[in-house]
Amino acid sequence: VFIRENRSFLVRSAGESPDNPLIDISHESLIRQWKRLGEWVDEEAAAAKTYQRLVGTAELHTDQEPRYYRDAELAQGLDWRKGHGEVWARRYPGDFSLADRFLRKSQAVAQQEKQQKARDRQERERLLQEKAAIANQQAEQQRASLRKTRRILSFTGLVAILMFLAAGYAWHASDRANALAK
Repeated sequence: VFIRENRSFLVRSAGESPDNPLIDISHESLIRQWKRLGEWVDEEAAAAKTYQRLVGTAELHTDQEPRYYRDAELAQGLDWRKGHGEVWARRYPGDFSLADRFLRKSQAVAQQEKQQKARDRQERERLLQEKAAIANQQAEQQRASLRKTRRILSFTGLVAILMFLAAGYAWHASDRANALAK
């Protein structure tokens, strides 16, 4: 439609085969004004960059020096993987299957680390609860000991007062007996 009847938006030339011709946009001004095309070009460049970084990291990764993706890198890699496959990757150098295995292993390691962190957090919470229970038990024992000490002191104080009164009464009785004896 874009090349017939003196239209010149597209230029058709021989490609790899007659069934697969190469189609090019003929006017640079059309390319500059076609915003969606610019977005596609930017998206493709970003995807290619992500893929090349993924391939490079996967090639550097070893069991002795693991370089797994985590957090933002992993999220970006997984997001990239949703829309790009082996056929797409043939356009660029690199071993797609190695990169894909690396990305899946990174995801598995990240999941294991997340589960371990959750277990560690649960264990910390359990230990904190035990520590709080022990602290509450010790505080209750201290309160009980304080109540017992107060009772003992109150009883001792009462006995002291009674002894003081008895001594005063005895002293008074002794003074009276001495006064009567004289």
